[in-house]
Amino acid sequence: GAGRRGCALRARPPSRAGLPGELRMPLSRLAAAGAILACGLLAGGCGGDPPARRAAHMKRAEAFAAGGDWKAAVIEYHNALRADPSFAEGHYKLALACLRAQRPDEAFQSLSTAVELDPANLDAQLALGRFLLDAGQADPAAQKALRVLAEEPDRVEALLLHAGALAMLGKPAEARDAFRQALTIDRDNLDAMLGLARLACREGRFQEAEQFLDRAAAAHPDAIEPTVERALLEEQRGAPDKALALLEAARARMRDDPDLLNALAGLNASLGKLEEAEALTALVLQKDRGNVEARLTRARVFIAGDKLAEAAALLDAVIESAPRRSDAHYLRGLVYRARGENARAKSAFKSALDHQPDNLNARLALAEVYFAERSPAQALQQIETVLAGDPENLQALLLAGRGRLLQGNRAAARAALERAAQLAPAEPEAFFQLALIAEVEGRAGESGELLARTLALAPGHQPALAAMANHLAAVRGPDAALAFIDEQLAAQAADARLAAALNELRGTCCARARRYDEAEAAFKKALALAPDRLSAHFALADLYLRRNETPKAIARYEEVLKAAPDNVSAYMRLGVIHETAGAFGPAEAMYAKALEHAPDFAPALNNLAWILLQQGKDPERAFALAAKARKLMPDDPGVADTYGSALIARGLFATAITTLRDAVAKNPRSPALWLHLAIAYWRHGRSEQARSALAEAFLLSALPWARR
Repeated sequence: GAGRRGCALRARPPSRAGLPGELRMPLSRLAAAGAILACGLLAGGCGGDPPARRAAHMKRAEAFAAGGDWKAAVIEYHNALRADPSFAEGHYKLALACLRAQRPDEAFQSLSTAVELDPANLDAQLALGRFLLDAGQADPAAQKALRVLAEEPDRVEALLLHAGALAMLGKPAEARDAFRQALTIDRDNLDAMLGLARLACREGRFQEAEQFLDRAAAAHPDAIEPTVERALLEEQRGAPDKALALLEAARARMRDDPDLLNALAGLNASLGKLEEAEALTALVLQKDRGNVEARLTRARVFIAGDKLAEAAALLDAVIESAPRRSDAHYLRGLVYRARGENARAKSAFKSALDHQPDNLNARLALAEVYFAERSPAQALQQIETVLAGDPENLQALLLAGRGRLLQGNRAAARAALERAAQLAPAEPEAFFQLALIAEVEGRAGESGELLARTLALAPGHQPALAAMANHLAAVRGPDAALAFIDEQLAAQAADARLAAALNELRGTCCARARRYDEAEAAFKKALALAPDRLSAHFALADLYLRRNETPKAIARYEEVLKAAPDNVSAYMRLGVIHETAGAFGPAEAMYAKALEHAPDFAPALNNLAWILLQQGKDPERAFALAAKARKLMPDDPGVADTYGSALIARGLFATAITTLRDAVAKNPRSPALWLHLAIAYWRHGRSEQARSALAEAFLLSALPWARR
């Protein structure tokens, strides 16, 4: 969902305005190494008292820096600081060299030391402030800017830093004033004009944004940034072809500019042109193997192409070299989530927000993880944070509708979705979710109309196709649903993957109508069209279970694991099959295998803990597993039930009672929860409460003796 998130739909590289220009002519490494070695051998050049040694090493460091050999410069600056660790200017220059040598963590530490030793070094204050802003720490960055402005009120770099911090803090009016003040001092300042354009774009004032970008382009005809920003603006306005044309035209005159190539690659990736995007990143990486923007775009391409292993390896390398890059952590979270590793995904998204609190993509992705954990309140907290700063963010409105619906607040859900539909009438997702609400509320006719509208906007919208089939089955019977699916199959015959999805949907409808042979044939047709379609494998296995053909179901899941040995869902389903059959040993093995591939997967932790408790086996391990699952899914009553049972096994009856009472409050219709609460009361010596809880369990139970 590309909502109103401001012009930059893809992250921009951190700004380093005010630092020395990048030098591109390093000395040969051999010459540098020889010079350093000679320095170590010539006692006369490097010996003497500390001031002399410091001066000698600083002189050599400056020479290396002037020649663009930043790695050698870093070594010499370190040597100078060994001679005089309190030399503030040395720490500052070391920081600048570390930035050029792609060692940002060391640069940050050196800047911090330089400022601590010499607070009057305003250049160091500004550089540290920019570091803090890039890391998402807007408040301390603003303080650094104000520290400089107190002594030099007209310092443009400080005004720009302050404006950036104010924008990140959600104070656009104050940020705008700071950018404008910078322009009154330096009327052609590129960063100020770009900052004003981004603020205007974020607030939907596209014409004003265009004016600033045109002004920036006129004042800086050789700069690529105004063109890139203009392309992003056009993409934001829903004109990606125009954006692409702008960038291609710029490429004709700036063919090898890495920023332009990265922007083109990112736009192609967002348009689904993955081969073009990958080829463009390759051009950048041929000249600069460490280019972070190109590597991140390539990671996006890998994710879109379902090449998760390649994406993970690339992102791990980026995070190692640039640990403060918020978008790298965000993309790593997407890979974890695609693999079903929600706990790791949540950690990655939180890291992204630690480094950049206004990373809306990461915040909304974190909300999705909370939904998966059945924690709608926490999800809505993230969503409302986004909407507070961007009330018209489409993706946030869609997720808000989903969250309110999960909480049972259909009126609030409908309001959010209707607003989304109003803002983006060509976006199918809002109409789809409104159709689901209408269906739940018994307004079948309205639901059917909304589903038809969704499919008119997006004929291949698979959830809407499934919902329409379910709607027709409920209103007109299974034959009407199957006729609809067959019509879609005829229309989508050229799209093998969509045809596979439709055949799977046909199999599901047949299975519900107990037409099992037709269902099996449809599922097999889906797999013939798309052998890697795991959901069809699972659907076919579920069909075998329904027909009590357990060996066939097991064989199907084992086929999945041959093709995808890290598929956690297959291990989990095999574990449930064995557990249901009372085969605790094989079930335990399957849950353990799931945890090998996803150590933080709460359902596997929970189920393995329960298996151990049922067998009275290894209570300490069972407790540790249950406690970890409870920490990962604190709102799930089933997980609380297992944790409560583990507490009973350890003799912690009071804590077990508290845990199980909380679970019963969330799921009062579960006889198992009431039974386990009764046991906890009984073991704690509270017989009356035990009797009362047991009576509730009996009343809810389907057992013939329940009423007794």
